[in-house]
Amino acid sequence: MKPAPRVFAIGSGLGALAMGGYVTAVGLARGRSAVGAAQGEIEAILDQLLADLGASGTHTYISTGVGRIHALELGEGDPPLIFLHGLGASAGSYCGLITELAKGRRVVAIDRPGSGLSDSVRFAGHPRPAWNQVVTEVAAALGIEGFDLVGHSLGGLAAGGFAVDNPDRVGKLALLAPVGLSPHLPAQWALAMAPGIMDLLWALDRSEMGRQVARDEPDIRGVSWGPVQVGQDLVGYRYAVSKRFGRGSDLDTIPRLMRPFRFHPESLLLPGLGLLADRTLVVWGDQDKQVALPPAREQLASYPRIELRVLSDRDHLFPFEEPRQTAELIGTWFAGR
Repeated sequence: MKPAPRVFAIGSGLGALAMGGYVTAVGLARGRSAVGAAQGEIEAILDQLLADLGASGTHTYISTGVGRIHALELGEGDPPLIFLHGLGASAGSYCGLITELAKGRRVVAIDRPGSGLSDSVRFAGHPRPAWNQVVTEVAAALGIEGFDLVGHSLGGLAAGGFAVDNPDRVGKLALLAPVGLSPHLPAQWALAMAPGIMDLLWALDRSEMGRQVARDEPDIRGVSWGPVQVGQDLVGYRYAVSKRFGRGSDLDTIPRLMRPFRFHPESLLLPGLGLLADRTLVVWGDQDKQVALPPAREQLASYPRIELRVLSDRDHLFPFEEPRQTAELIGTWFAGR
C-alpha cells in the first residue's frame, strides 16, 4: 500500500518540472536574443582555441534553403571530410578532434541549424531532410563532390541518414556513439515533449556555464590533452554560443524527432546502413550512459560487415576526452579501406 505516495510524489515532481519548464520557455521567448549578436566574439574565441592547438581555420557562411549555415574549414588534402556535431554542441566544441582529423586532409565542420554560428531552426517536421539539405548545399558551395563523413551522437544520426540517402556522395563513414542504431531512445529524451522542458534544461546548462566562466573552470569538454590546456576557452566558447539565442534553438530538434510520438531511431539507419557496411565504422564507449551500447550492439550483430570498435572505460564524450585517439582510430580505419 506504500507505492501510492511514491507515485504521487513522482507525478507531482514531474508536474512541477513541466510547470517550471513552461514558465522558463515563456520568459526566454520574451527575452529572445538576436541571432548573430555575438558572432564576432565567438569567431575570436574559436580562432584562439585553434591557435592554441597549433591550427587555424576559415569561417564560411553559406545561404541554404533552411537558413544561413556556418562551416569551419581546416587543413588541406583529399578526400575532404565533413564533420557533424552532436546535440547541444557545435563545430567548435570539437576543436581538438577536428584539428587532429585535419592533419593531412581538408576538414569541413558544419554547425547544424540552431547551433554555433548557424541560424536558428526554421524547418518543420523531422530534421533529416533539412540536415541532408544542409550537407548537400554546403558541399556544393565549397566545390566538394565526394567526401568522407563523420558524425557524433545526434550528428551520427544526421551523418548516417545522409549516407543512406546519398550513397554515391559518401566515400567512408564514421559514426561516433550515434543515435539511430538502437531501438531505445536516450532516457533524457523521454520528457522532451513536456512544454518547456528542453528550455528549462538549456537554461540550467547556460547558468552552470556562466558560473564556470566566472570561476575560470573547465568542463568535461575542455579536458587537457598533450601540451595544450583548452578548458577555460572551451567553456567560454560554449557560453558565448549559448548567448546567440534567447532559447536553446538546437534543442528544438528533440520534439521534432519525437513527432508524431512514434519515433524509432533504428528505423532511420538500419537496414539502410547495411548497404554501406563495407565502408562504415561505428565507435562506442563501453561506459556510455546517454546512448547505451548493448542494444546497439545487438542491432549491429545482424550487420557483421559494419565495423564496430568499442573503447574501454569511455563514455559518450570520448571524442572530447580522447580527440587524438579518436582521430587516429578514424584515420587508420579510413586509410585501410
